[in-house]
Amino acid sequence: MRTLVLARGLHPTWASGEASYAYIILKALSMIDNSITVVSSIDSRRFNKASTYDKEIFKQFINTNNILYRHFDCDLNDTNAAYTALKDIVGSECFDIIHIIYPGILPNKVNSIIKSRIIIKYSYLLPSSRLRSLVTSFIYKREYIKNNSGNSMLRFAFTTEYLANTYSFDKNVLIIPPAIDTNIFVKKNITKEQILNALNSSKYKIGIENVINSKYVILYLGWLVEDRFPYKIVLKALKRFLKHYDAYMLIIGRETKKYKEEENAKAIINYARDLGVSNNVAVVLKELDEQSKVDLINAADLFLFPLMRERLNPPVIDPPMVVLEAMALEKPVITSKIQSLPYIIKDGHNGFLLEKIDEEQLYIKMKQALEHNNIVGKEASRFIKEKYSIHNIIDVLRDVYQ
Repeated sequence: MRTLVLARGLHPTWASGEASYAYIILKALSMIDNSITVVSSIDSRRFNKASTYDKEIFKQFINTNNILYRHFDCDLNDTNAAYTALKDIVGSECFDIIHIIYPGILPNKVNSIIKSRIIIKYSYLLPSSRLRSLVTSFIYKREYIKNNSGNSMLRFAFTTEYLANTYSFDKNVLIIPPAIDTNIFVKKNITKEQILNALNSSKYKIGIENVINSKYVILYLGWLVEDRFPYKIVLKALKRFLKHYDAYMLIIGRETKKYKEEENAKAIINYARDLGVSNNVAVVLKELDEQSKVDLINAADLFLFPLMRERLNPPVIDPPMVVLEAMALEKPVITSKIQSLPYIIKDGHNGFLLEKIDEEQLYIKMKQALEHNNIVGKEASRFIKEKYSIHNIIDVLRDVYQ
């Protein structure tokens, strides 16, 4: 089977859920197919910023599995540039299956070059909040399905006709949900000193030295924008929480000028000072490699991911990769009751859901998460291994390829 993977980003770093999703799909494909071409629009500057660890892992993976890898330095929304680049890269080669890993709808001109080069049996699309927003609730549903191997998994089911027409495809369209490589995301003990070592190389870090003195660590990883991290609500809840627990909140954002990350980081620290909790808060801007990400989540006692609304900016994979990763590492996750998260997290059983993002709810959930972190964390990990491990995705893809 000849397979083309078209991805906006593809590298094994924590920073982009979309890139992590692409990487896990590629891993699964490499185990069932030996004719894979990858075209990524990741720009070379971004790839060069990745850690030596990540770049070596990525190159070794590509070479070991004989994957043909190409990239072009333009966004897929740059219609003319993307069309020209794809035409040059794909050439006259034809494919049987395409995996489109992109959070929006591709321009028609880009679709045309894809359609002319691919004999499509199935197309796979990234389950994202932006793509979901283009489809009304009338034709969108979530359901559990069983594949031929008997494994249950959550499917994001759109009407085939809608997506096929939107993407100019004539055949079947499937949505493949994210998965976690549970051979990498493994629970282990991490010391506070190891946290410091993982973050010391960051150019922007405030307050990380205080982690040594705290008993519990609350962790957030992701963009520091209001949609993802409503810092005023979070810090007010933390202030109440600190009256009962010796805790420390570690907030790790992106080391980029996009979305004003440094400006947001300063606002968080200033507000923490105003509330008198700055000694219990650290903000770091850093692009973590995969191993550092695993270590930091392992070091946390609870994981916070308070999404503000259904349609987020920047868009997030549904469900968010980092939530699944934290669950795999036996961490009690506190997140919002939006998107597909209520179908994954059962409140108080394998995680904690916020009906709405306010100080009172968040404070209560933080207390519950810390009091029941061992039981909830173990149940979260069990759920991920059963429903969202890479082996589930391999089984689904193998059924299709056969």
